[in-house]
Amino acid sequence: MQRTLSITQLFLLNSVVCGLEFCASAAFTYIPPLLLKSGLEERQMSIVLGIGPLMGLFLVPVIGKSSDACHSRYGRRRPFILGLGFLLIFSLFFIAFTDNILNLFVVSDETGERLGIALLIIGAVLLDFTSQVCLTPCEALLSDALSQTGTSQERGFMIYSIMISVGGCVGYLVAAVNWTDSIWSTILGKQETAVFSLLIFLFSICLCCTLMTVQEVPDETNRVESFNNREYPKILNISIRSILKLFSEPIRAVIGLWKSVLPSSIVLRRLSLAHFFSWSALMAFNLFYTDFMGQAVYGGNPNAPEDSNERALYDEGIRMGSWGLLLHCITSAVYASFIEKITTKAGNKKTYLAGILSFIICMLVMLLFRNIVIVLLSAAFTGFAYATLTTVPYTLVNTYHSSKQIFFADVGGSTPRGIGADLATLDSAYFLSQVMLSLLMGNIVYMTGTVFAYLLCAVFLAILSGIFVMRLITIKGEMQNITHLIHSNEII
Repeated sequence: MQRTLSITQLFLLNSVVCGLEFCASAAFTYIPPLLLKSGLEERQMSIVLGIGPLMGLFLVPVIGKSSDACHSRYGRRRPFILGLGFLLIFSLFFIAFTDNILNLFVVSDETGERLGIALLIIGAVLLDFTSQVCLTPCEALLSDALSQTGTSQERGFMIYSIMISVGGCVGYLVAAVNWTDSIWSTILGKQETAVFSLLIFLFSICLCCTLMTVQEVPDETNRVESFNNREYPKILNISIRSILKLFSEPIRAVIGLWKSVLPSSIVLRRLSLAHFFSWSALMAFNLFYTDFMGQAVYGGNPNAPEDSNERALYDEGIRMGSWGLLLHCITSAVYASFIEKITTKAGNKKTYLAGILSFIICMLVMLLFRNIVIVLLSAAFTGFAYATLTTVPYTLVNTYHSSKQIFFADVGGSTPRGIGADLATLDSAYFLSQVMLSLLMGNIVYMTGTVFAYLLCAVFLAILSGIFVMRLITIKGEMQNITHLIHSNEII
């Protein structure tokens, strides 16, 4: 076994996670307003925001299983991280320099406007997709490193959560600053171009730090069969042929993934359901918070004329919303540094439930008060839930795999799936939550005529999450007590 990883090594290992998060944070801040400003309606915007997660829902299981079975000389996880990282940089470039790309073509004003909207949508979808999908191989890379070196799983994922929060702080800070009068904006142009160009530079540094820090050793002893031979193509390496086969029947792949997890393993089934509703609640807040600030708190209108007072108020609300999300990330980073000790004393289930309860309280406060300071503080305290969701579920998956004979007793005390595939299952629950929100939120806001629907839905989903969290299996004794009931139809 290799030497235990130091704190510095853990931070460097998670550098790319930090980079992914500040790109995602900028997306949460700028993409919805940019889509609304381009002329899309709330319903159309929500559909666009759902395309990236829908792609992730199909491809995350494939990426997780493929990385488990990959035996590249560069390692199992790094090839996926590098490829997705390049795709993310491409998406940032698309958003930052849409106008420059259009200037290369001689088109009419109407055609140019439509092409501009199309390029913005493509960039937004790719950014949303890559910034989230790339977390799956990053989580698996971290889990591999922790297992191979004997480093504490709780400490490793504590650093992971901290780096996600720090990345969010950087992303929201960059988005909150007014760059229009800066030298950076003078060189590059408008606010959005300056922001996304800066993100390209910062993310490239983070990507290099992780790839140069980790020296993966190909694991020849843990070959995982990625798909059932009777239903799916067998992935033994990264090849064009296998990828094409998987793309030919993505629906069967996703349905097969969820059927293979939810009915077979009770611990992963319950954790996936809790994870799904938890992220559904949190994303109902994260995705639409800046729009809520711009319209409900500041009284602005994204569809108002460019130089109107309502448009100015909306833009000011967007920037103030970015400060709220920045406080959210700061709180998350601070809380994440203590969560290892908290889970040790209180347990994973109580820690998880406390995070969800704090989120419900924050949403209710926002619904009752329009004061900017109160709304900002409420946004800050949602960081407790965010730190919880980026730490506890992944710690539980590692706990399950460290004692397979006990936690997977319902499937014979072992699982043919690698940890990358099970982490991908959690990420699939996350993507499925975004797909659900994209299908429902736009229509709900349209029918109710108010952006307060965002927060009401968040409260409802958080309550459902709390119910499923209370049913989690987090310790060996709980699993042993229900072993004799595993095959009962009442066990969900």
